[in-house]
Amino acid sequence: MRKRMPKSLNALIAMSFPLVRLLPVKIATELLASVFGRISSVFLKPDTIKSNIQVAFPNLNESAVDALIVRMAANFGRHIAEIVHISTFGSGAQGTSITSEGPIDVPFELQGPAIYIGAHLGSWELIPLVFQRHSRPLTIMYSQIDHPLLDRLFLSQRQKTGGKYVEKNEALKACLKAMQKGESVALLVDQRVDAGVEVDFFGRPSIFTPLPARLARRFNCPIIPCEAVRVAPGHLQVTFHAPIWPSTERGVQTDVELTQEMARAIEDSIRRNVDTWFCNKRRWANQEKAHSSSTQDEMLEASANRP
Repeated sequence: MRKRMPKSLNALIAMSFPLVRLLPVKIATELLASVFGRISSVFLKPDTIKSNIQVAFPNLNESAVDALIVRMAANFGRHIAEIVHISTFGSGAQGTSITSEGPIDVPFELQGPAIYIGAHLGSWELIPLVFQRHSRPLTIMYSQIDHPLLDRLFLSQRQKTGGKYVEKNEALKACLKAMQKGESVALLVDQRVDAGVEVDFFGRPSIFTPLPARLARRFNCPIIPCEAVRVAPGHLQVTFHAPIWPSTERGVQTDVELTQEMARAIEDSIRRNVDTWFCNKRRWANQEKAHSSSTQDEMLEASANRP
């Protein structure tokens, strides 16, 4: 399934790529922040974003919500510029940097596989650069963009991080293969899914994918929330939070409990960095309970039950 974005947004991003390549990183990020912030109502889905914000942060008044949407759009502009300049961040050219921190130096000392989860916030596409720097293989699930040119542009930039990118609807076998070799996988879990388990998210029932929980149980490995925040123009910091470990018990309820912990960690991450959350897809609308019904889930269960 391809990720659908407004046609005006696709066109704006595609036109931005050649110009942004010619500009120094710090100028490019601030330029696109200004452009995207000023015309957010043209290329984003303001009604959808407003609906998401009002559900997640019901105490904000309308003017505060409108101001937040502008800041979110400005961050997205910066993020696009950073994607174009992924190689620059990877090499540390032009005075750029990407650092990491956490309660433990998880990605680089942990033995065996792990599942890294995050949300569409900050500069999420650049997180794999930290793994590349430490020569740690990473398989990343992604969604195709419903615009062939833009999808090719993004994928070509993503691949410069050194990660292995697999489209999410075809990712299960690749992830299982990677984890069987002791390698880690990564995915974003804040957007709505059509099938999964129901958990509490910002005080509302919401459907989350149980895939991280099932992989964690299958390989007895941790789920590690992470986020990339911009501490200054051209300077990113990736934070790895405390690992979420699966219990030794099995069954649907175990998956629900582990997925709830994951959802809580993602909620905390968004609350810390709400100005940089890209929530352009309706999160809580028209969701039905759908417990473990997808083909992907059935394949994973079959794998988990093998000796």
